[in-house]
Amino acid sequence: MRMFFVTIQCFILGTIKLMDGANTVRVKTCFRCKKEDQTITAICLNCKKALYCNRKCMKKNKRIHSLMCRFHLDKHYAIKTVMEEMKKNFNYYQEEMTKANERKKKDRVTLT
Repeated sequence: MRMFFVTIQCFILGTIKLMDGANTVRVKTCFRCKKEDQTITAICLNCKKALYCNRKCMKKNKRIHSLMCRFHLDKHYAIKTVMEEMKKNFNYYQEEMTKANERKKKDRVTLT
């Protein structure tokens, strides 16, 4: 049982760290030609996720990206809600574990 909780805890913690890291560090890569450049300015105005090095790449990739863009727009709210709930539940779990550890320490001190 303990192994299950540790595994779930590691999974959630890893997912939360990935989400926080994805929000802070962002390497700008063109979705079509995969060129990495920090001066990329062309962006999909629907999903705000697809970056392109210029308008030409954006137009050439429009047919492929439209499917992904529609999926992202349909599922974005659900994914965001699940991640927020997972973070909230994990924070609650950590608080309860620290409270339990503090109670154990108090009990050990009173017994000795």
